[in-house]
Amino acid sequence: MQVIEQEGCIVCTNCGVMHRTSIREHSFADMGIVSGEGGTKKRKIEPEAARDIQRANQKICKESDPYEVKLKELIQDLGHKLEVSEQVLQQALVFAASIPRNKREQESVASACLYLACKELAQSRTLREICAATGAVYSKVSKLVLKHGQGTKPQSFKHHLDRFLGSLQLPFSYAEEALKLQSDKQLQGAPATVAAIVIYKVWAAKAPGAADIAKVALACGVSPAYLRERVAEK
Repeated sequence: MQVIEQEGCIVCTNCGVMHRTSIREHSFADMGIVSGEGGTKKRKIEPEAARDIQRANQKICKESDPYEVKLKELIQDLGHKLEVSEQVLQQALVFAASIPRNKREQESVASACLYLACKELAQSRTLREICAATGAVYSKVSKLVLKHGQGTKPQSFKHHLDRFLGSLQLPFSYAEEALKLQSDKQLQGAPATVAAIVIYKVWAAKAPGAADIAKVALACGVSPAYLRERVAEK
């Protein structure tokens, strides 16, 4: 680990990043560099002190990593756009630390991390709406989710019910009927698809003629044609 002083700043030779001396945890004197009338001299540093300095340098380098900074910004911007909790954002950053770097696919990585965090913490966000918010390719994000989402909690359709009902301005009492319907039918499919099917069927039963399958499909992020097929199934 080496540092170079340049006009009141410190340049780390590990990462090439220039840091202001004010943010450092150790002064040049701590590093064994002493300035005097005879010029700059080095003094002996104790091994433990040297290790502390190295850890501080590594921490600064890591915090200044352009890739990590950009990925964190993408996750935070996406989280704020989708109005997820701070806990979800922190969990997304944990997932981000475990996914290999890919500078050309940072939007996909950010999308996958946020989806996995929402899934883990049971917050209602679908993969399609996350991809729509970032512009990431659904198939690429889906592959990342499948590869790095092992061990996460399975998402349930019931996590989506209240939000989808709210989007459709339908009574939240429909959620109880939807849960009963799914318990009887045991519908298969993605959580958002199952939620769309049961919401439409309950709406159609409660208000014949008023239920709009296109509106349900839009609110749930499901293809209208596919939803019609699933609703028509016996």
